[in-house]
Amino acid sequence: MSSMRSELDSALRSQLPEAVRSALGEAMRAGPSMMPMQQGGGSVDPERIASAVRESVSADVRERVGEMVRERVSEVVRNELSNGVHAPQA
Repeated sequence: MSSMRSELDSALRSQLPEAVRSALGEAMRAGPSMMPMQQGGGSVDPERIASAVRESVSADVRERVGEMVRERVSEVVRNELSNGVHAPQA
């Protein structure tokens, strides 16, 4: 399980900086009228930027996790079959 956690952490660390830069860049290009601002201050709203980043990164993370799960399931099935494990009898 720690291997999966490590792989997920690695995927996030590699993708998040670029995703944040991209989301901020898009907000800047959209101009002041489209900038996600906080209600009181006029600064960029981090929650709206975070939401955009989550959306852009989540699909790739789901794909990577799915690949890891498929690999692990295949590995366990192969191991169980090679060990001669049979289905439990009712």
